[in-house]
This record gives sequence, structure tokens and C-alpha cells, in this order.
Amino acid sequence: MDEDEARRSTEQAIALFRSRFIERCANDAEAVRAWRKGRLSDDQDIISRLHKLAGLAGTFGFPELGREAAGIEDALSDGDEVSDAAWDSFLTRVDDVVSGSEDPVQGNPGE
Repeated sequence: MDEDEARRSTEQAIALFRSRFIERCANDAEAVRAWRKGRLSDDQDIISRLHKLAGLAGTFGFPELGREAAGIEDALSDGDEVSDAAWDSFLTRVDDVVSGSEDPVQGNPGE
């Protein structure tokens, strides 16, 4: 395998993992919306979903989504209320990631 083939293979793998992450975002947003409407009662499941989303978002180029998920996760873990505005901002950002209207940050998101 030459250098160009290796690069293409890596890019394809990253694209596949990113698409799985975006699918996960859609599923997590659906679960959060159901939980907020009282159709799901498992707080720990939502906290776990937020934790995983917070960790993965930056890896796939969505650091702001990661920060919002982490902030909400921390508040819920501490037993604090999360404002409707914070939930709305988070869910809007998730929807933007899922729809493709928010592009991933290229390179190292920490730079």
C-alpha cells in the first residue's frame, strides 16, 4: 500500500467513525427529548449518554458540542437543574451536527 492509498484508507475509516458518531448523536438527542418529556425515567442513562457524547464530540471535530454535553452532564450529576435555554442550545447544536449544518473543526480542536 502506497502513501496515497494509506491516506485514503485512513480518511475512509475516519468518515465511517464520524458517521457512526453522528448517528449516535441523533439517537441520544431522541432519548434526551423523551426523557425531558417524562417518557423515560432513567436519569443515569441520560447522564451516561451525555458523558459519552462529551468525550467523543471533540474527537470528531465538535468541541462546542462536547463542552455543552459536559456542562449538562456535570449539572445533572450534581443534582442541579439545567435551564431550558441550556437544553435548547445543546439540542439545537446536536441537530445541527446531525443535519450537517455544523461542520467539524479540522485539525486538533485543542489548538
